[in-house]
Order: sequence, then structure tokens, then C-alpha cells
Amino acid sequence: MAYIKDYYTDAGQHFIQVTPQESGWIGYQAAMICKQKPEWLPPCEALTETEGVLYEVSDCICIQNYSTMEPKELDKVAQACARLSENAREFLLDPGGFQSELRYIYWDTKAERLQCIYVPQETEADEKRWRMRVLGHLLSHAIVKTWPEDGVLQCYRLYRDVADEGKERKEESKEKQEEQSQEKAESMIEYQARQARYARYALWDDMAEEEEEEPVKETVQKVKDRMRQFFSRKEK
Repeated sequence: MAYIKDYYTDAGQHFIQVTPQESGWIGYQAAMICKQKPEWLPPCEALTETEGVLYEVSDCICIQNYSTMEPKELDKVAQACARLSENAREFLLDPGGFQSELRYIYWDTKAERLQCIYVPQETEADEKRWRMRVLGHLLSHAIVKTWPEDGVLQCYRLYRDVADEGKERKEESKEKQEEQSQEKAESMIEYQARQARYARYALWDDMAEEEEEEPVKETVQKVKDRMRQFFSRKEK
């Protein structure tokens, strides 16, 4: 296991220290990321064996700073998550070691670069699960901050694409064509309201599976309450 701590210097620099605790720390992974310094990780350096790894994130833009994202931007983040997993395997790193909480994920819109805090430890999370968690957190963040229906629905579609690994972009394009033809037959308001209801019910089913995990239980309940309030207003 490992302990993650944020702290700031008097000069305003922001650091994140990942400290090993008990067993499970993988030394060669810590050495790999600190010596190779891949661009998809914030600048990091190795400390002592007991102090772990230190990341400097002063110049990194936390993805939480984006209250909402356009659908195209969400798609870029999803693709960057996939590339991040591929790059990790090239360095013999387990993609499950990337932190899925948004406060440890950084996104540069101009460079279209995703960076993430990596914890070199044994983990039970797999690549698919990690990607679902990241997109799930993004969706929850968008719901809590504001309600841009198009953005939330697009994020939900990306979330489902990760869950349904068999779906390819061709199928997604086919779905979009069918949706566009359906939109012509219905008013935009009716279409979005119906799609949002579908997303709400399906999202609740997915979140129900997460409720057994204590760290996300409170967030799930807040999102549910927010969604319930929103739809009760919309359906009046």
C-alpha cells in the first residue's frame, strides 16, 4: 500500500509525495518512472526507500479545474486514457497503478496531453476498470458542477464504450447516424429529455455496483441526489 500527501512550499510550489506503507511497494517501477521520466507523468524524483516518490505538479492543470468539457474534449480525454495504458505497458508498469481520482489527473488542452499520478504498488484494478473510474468521475463532476446535457450524455456514451469493450468506432458512428435521423423526427427537447432519462437509469445501475466500496459511496449518493433533483424539475 501507499500513502499520498499534497503539500505546498512557501514559494507556492505544489508537490505530491507517494510514500510506501507496509507491503506491496514495487521498487523497480519507482526507479523506472523516476529515471525515464515519461511525459505522461508529472515531473518526479525518487526519494529514500521509506519516503517513496515525489511529484511536482505546480505547472500541471488539474482536470477538476474544467467545470465542464465540450463533447470533443471529452473524447480526447478518453483516447488519452487509452494511450496512457498502452504507454504504461511499454515501461512494464501496471495501468492499475494510475490514480483515478480527478485531483491526481492533469489535462493540458492545448497540448492535448494527459498526465496522472502513478503509485508503484501491487494493485487489483485492471485497465478497463481504471478507465471506467476516470470517465465515471468526469461524469459525476459534470453533474455536480452544472448540467450541460449534451456534454453529460457524450461522457456517458464514452463511459459505456469502455464498459462494452466489443464496441468499435464504426458502431459508434452507426449509432450517431441513427440518432441524427431520430432527432429529425423528434423535437430536440423531447429527444434530449428521453436520452437523459435513459442515461440516468443506466448510470444508477452502474453506480449501484460501486456502493460497496466505501471511498466512493458518498460521491455516488451526492450524484444520485443531484440527478433526482434535476429530473424532478425537468419532468414537471
